[in-house]
Amino acid sequence: MSKIWCMNLIDNRNEGERNKDDELKFRLCQEKGIIAIGWGVSGFINSWQEYLQSANEVWKSDKNFIAAINALEEMAYGDLVWTKNPASGDIYIAEVVDKSPEPSIYNNLIEFDICAYRKCRYLYVDSNYLTGSLCKKHLSARRAIEKMSNSARQDTIDATLPLFEKLKEG
Repeated sequence: MSKIWCMNLIDNRNEGERNKDDELKFRLCQEKGIIAIGWGVSGFINSWQEYLQSANEVWKSDKNFIAAINALEEMAYGDLVWTKNPASGDIYIAEVVDKSPEPSIYNNLIEFDICAYRKCRYLYVDSNYLTGSLCKKHLSARRAIEKMSNSARQDTIDATLPLFEKLKEG
């Protein structure tokens, strides 16, 4: 069975280190069809293992980094990821379409703090569907990314797959 995730696709870097366009990082991910984590590294990286080695040197004490790395590694084909455009507030379900056992590396978006990613397909969720167990507050991650797995979110988990199937058909 597919896992359900919540992810915040925003740029949390310091003001002087990021683009002033609050949704640019989200738009880039959507246009490229990727779910990406930050914690970029300098230099050209060829593989997930190289990324881990380089990123761990800089970020290993950051609990959010460790959680994001573990989540990206655990994501698999068919998993669903709730995310939103940070500027408009529009909600999307992204379906992971990446069959690789490891996340991929993208060196062309380093300036946007994007390096490691999973391929996905974004589906817009009309606000009419965002009620009850699918209200916006239930679809937000406490960290950059987290798996929905506890009993407190079971209604949201149960409501996600039928909604995704409906959106996929339309």
